[in-house]
Amino acid sequence: MIAQSTGSWVSCPGQTVSRMLWARGIDIADFRTTLGWSEKQCDMLFDGSLHLDEQVASDLAKAIGPSESFWIQRELGYRKTATTTEGELLKQIPIREMIRLGWVKEEDSKPKLDAVLEFFGVSSAAEWVNYWRPAVFSSTFKHTAAFESELCSVAAWLRRGELLAENIECHDWSDERALDAIPEIRKLTRIKHPEMFIPKLISICSLFGVAVVLEKSPCGCRATGATRWLSPSRALLLLSGRYRTDDHLWFAFFHELGHLVLHQRHKTHIEMTGNRTMLEDEADRFAQDAIVPPERWLELSRLLTNPKSIARFAASLGVSRGLIVGQLQHIGRLPHSELNWMKNRFQWAD
Repeated sequence: MIAQSTGSWVSCPGQTVSRMLWARGIDIADFRTTLGWSEKQCDMLFDGSLHLDEQVASDLAKAIGPSESFWIQRELGYRKTATTTEGELLKQIPIREMIRLGWVKEEDSKPKLDAVLEFFGVSSAAEWVNYWRPAVFSSTFKHTAAFESELCSVAAWLRRGELLAENIECHDWSDERALDAIPEIRKLTRIKHPEMFIPKLISICSLFGVAVVLEKSPCGCRATGATRWLSPSRALLLLSGRYRTDDHLWFAFFHELGHLVLHQRHKTHIEMTGNRTMLEDEADRFAQDAIVPPERWLELSRLLTNPKSIARFAASLGVSRGLIVGQLQHIGRLPHSELNWMKNRFQWAD
């Protein structure tokens, strides 16, 4: 839930917990083990649906401090203000940005609130709060104060992805078909123009149950990619194209595919700048191995960092040379300021 107080969103106690874990470098999985909680209980704590009674407050105090009374008061304060009005919601929704992007039409005959509710598929501000805040905050993104402020922009971007995905017919999800498709997808990285490779990528991924959508993120949303299960057998893989080079775009794609293959079904994953968790690291390794198979990593680590050697190695893998430049920069073999001219740069059509 979102709680409104003195003109700003007030986070639930779970977000205070998350910030404390982040500050102390404690992994959520370790925190859950310390408490002896299930993953569902932790999810409910972070999205605000878990009510903190004396036992929960005591568990939190023992695990991370500061005191049982602190958590009780934090809970009482949150529940007391856990409501929002239609006007307050409109202040947070990036309605002008949504109109600019063409997501919502500006109509004199329709109040802005009606347009927003129609876009999100809900009937009231309260329904928006009860559905979209948990949907975003239950993601694996580290819940920081900055993320709290951009929640509505992230929710709008996710919803736009959902709406566009409705037009993509997909087979049922299959881990095996997803993994088998990686060599074919890797070949697409050599195609320079998005209008040529994006339709092919959408077609390939639809065969293993994934609707791929490339959509700009609105101002206030720093997301580079996200995955969201639309049904038990169909997933959305959403890319923002925030960084307009082939190494960033394709790494983001394979990273999000890694979440779908490796991690809990039906959970939303949002990748944003500065976001680091164990699951994000696992998705990074999946992406690295998708671009350069593990059996070729030793060769990459010893590769001469000149254009000819990089181009030859990329051709042997069937990938864009820009992806190899990006990987060499990532592992520290090549400064981030060098050979960027070998990357493909994209200009997205409006």
